[in-house]
Amino acid sequence: MDNRILAKYIFDEANEEERAAVEQWLSENPERGEELKQLTERLDLAARRYRPDTFVPDTRIFHRKSRRVQRLIRYVAVAVVVLVTGLWLLLHEAPGKDVMLVCRADETREFYLPDSSVVTLSGTSKLVYTPRYGKRFRKVSLKGKAFFSVRKDLEKSFIVQTSTINVKVLGTAFQVQADASAAEVMVERGRVKVTTTRGKQECILQKGMSASYKTSEPELKVSPEFDANRIGWKTGVFRFKDTPLAEVIRELNLYYQVKMALPDEYDSSRITVSFDKLPLKEALEIINQTLDIELVLPAATGTSSAE
Repeated sequence: MDNRILAKYIFDEANEEERAAVEQWLSENPERGEELKQLTERLDLAARRYRPDTFVPDTRIFHRKSRRVQRLIRYVAVAVVVLVTGLWLLLHEAPGKDVMLVCRADETREFYLPDSSVVTLSGTSKLVYTPRYGKRFRKVSLKGKAFFSVRKDLEKSFIVQTSTINVKVLGTAFQVQADASAAEVMVERGRVKVTTTRGKQECILQKGMSASYKTSEPELKVSPEFDANRIGWKTGVFRFKDTPLAEVIRELNLYYQVKMALPDEYDSSRITVSFDKLPLKEALEIINQTLDIELVLPAATGTSSAE
């Protein structure tokens, strides 16, 4: 976790995104709450030693009452306390104890990484990073499907490692899907570099491009475009053209986190339709009007979580 964000959180100056990042970081390890409490107490003790509008002859420091200077003083206090308490933020977890993020087969979960980058996992996916993430590098290991919104950092590239490829970026949004023998990358915005772990083939992908690789095939395949529905589970934007209704329902179930069943009589139905972050109720109304059928919301759902 970035020291500056922690300091702003402690002094109640964090914005909504920063506060969410700290709370996510705290939720990943129950011990962090007690450690943060202890750090806060130490900071309070250090902060009380500063006096505004006073001149300290021995140190030749003049403290003004401006909020900007007071905030700077607080951040300095954070850095000092963290240093004298044995680099607490760097060593708060036992060496070698990796952080693992997972989700179940029937869910989609969003996580904040220590640098405030956001990763969304789908299905039985697993993402792992070390306690030293963000100190000298930003590296994660992935198995499954994940969508990344990476915070730009020119000094520390963001690297996604899989069994077959590595993806390197500075700041962008993209999806990676990988298992033991294959991987696929789709770039929503920005630019990424893809390198195979075998043969060291490389390619640069820009917005709208994709690449795929299989251990059973010798070549890294690059495409100038990809099906936007492949990332619809994260973006909420779908473009279906003469698509089996069963496939449409599967995509909507994943995005809206519901379990709609398709009646047998509609099994052979196909549809051409577009959705752009619509509430589930509206999406079903469009399907019903287009095909003249009567799909209904799941009984336990009532309303969509995306509404």
